[in-house]
Amino acid sequence: MARSEMQRFPEPWMIEKAKKPRWGYTHGLVVKSMLEEWKHTGDTAYYTYAKIYADSLIDPDGKIKTMKYLSFNLDNINSGKIQFDFYARTGEERYRTAMDTLRKQLTEQPRTGEGGYWHKLIYPHQMWLDGIFMASPFLAQYGETFGDTTVYADIVNQITLIARKTYDPKTGLYYHGWDESKEQAWANQETGCSPNF
Repeated sequence: MARSEMQRFPEPWMIEKAKKPRWGYTHGLVVKSMLEEWKHTGDTAYYTYAKIYADSLIDPDGKIKTMKYLSFNLDNINSGKIQFDFYARTGEERYRTAMDTLRKQLTEQPRTGEGGYWHKLIYPHQMWLDGIFMASPFLAQYGETFGDTTVYADIVNQITLIARKTYDPKTGLYYHGWDESKEQAWANQETGCSPNF
């Protein structure tokens, strides 16, 4: 499957049939998978493919091209997960700078009253399960890699908060999103949860 994706999209920024490079969570997901395949098989073709994405979107100064920082979008964080491998292997400071930018975003990310990250600035008061997937693993690895012990309490809070707000004891499933304000048309007026798991 990885080889098929590489053939279908000769450069990883083309994933989702993109016409030009963009910093996106889907790209980060696929490229992270390629890096894991490299680690599993030892085949550097996967590493090389993944690095094309990083190098097409991280400039020499570590600025993330196409990322709109002030959108405070947790989708920005997912592609940050790939930077750890490139930084470890190459030692290039631009990867560290990109990761520091994403860490800074999480420090400034708008939050619910109980400290949960809003999914995006344009989605006020909303936590989504995807946000946990985007931010928490990145933040945990950042803390481990750079000795930032302040991250762990925040990670635990993000996960336990959304679990408490979205868990449905009848089904054992979690609702996809929760709106603290209950203002969204999709929000259940008692729980603030989305209608979908």
